[in-house]
Amino acid sequence: MANKSKFFDDIKLEWDGAEYTIPSSDVMGAIFQVEKHVTLKELAIYSKDPGSVRYGQLASAYQALLEYAGVKITIEDVYEKILDIQSSSKATMFRSVLALMALMVPPKALSDKVEAAAPELTAKKERGAGEGTPTTEG
Repeated sequence: MANKSKFFDDIKLEWDGAEYTIPSSDVMGAIFQVEKHVTLKELAIYSKDPGSVRYGQLASAYQALLEYAGVKITIEDVYEKILDIQSSSKATMFRSVLALMALMVPPKALSDKVEAAAPELTAKKERGAGEGTPTTEG
């Protein structure tokens, strides 16, 4: 039985109708392969400014991820798919960016940050309730 990561979930990828899985215990290796091509900061910039996307860089990062998952594929295949004329290339590019970001920032990391911030946000809300808030009662 393979070791399960406490931090990552299994990553499921689909390519040309076939599904591939990167086990949770191997996700760090996949992240390392992707980061050879693109950083999380660059992905965040791309998600906010699609005009800044370097498509070759994005294709190479996604190709590295797919290869890590066991897909035999060329960077040209990935590049063509990202720029597929039959689909909206911006939508395809955005999905690729989001998929890579989701790999690099697992749900556990986000939920831990939300849980840590929740008490602080609740306390601020309770302290601020009624202070300077307009009401409809006269």
